[in-house]
Amino acid sequence: MERSFSEIRAKVDRGEAVVLTAREVGEVLADGGRVSLEEVDVVTCATRAVMSGTYAVLSFPAAPPAPSGGRSGSRSTASRESSGPAPTSGWGSST
Repeated sequence: MERSFSEIRAKVDRGEAVVLTAREVGEVLADGGRVSLEEVDVVTCATRAVMSGTYAVLSFPAAPPAPSGGRSGSRSTASRESSGPAPTSGWGSST
């Protein structure tokens, strides 16, 4: 069966189109049913909620920044070494 976009759009505009969500199609198939082009006009996978391609980056300071010793820009190796032990320095120790 071949249908054009304009034919399906006309059914949507008249309120006659059979529209299923991707979840509904999945449920029909999981229950052993079949979904054919003759029965369904549109399958949508859109949501009203936040979609998977949408995200937000939130930053919450947990501690004040470490003092830089009056230097600006990137830190030298000496300033990293003098800032204290690494958070993982105790891993693997037997004490």
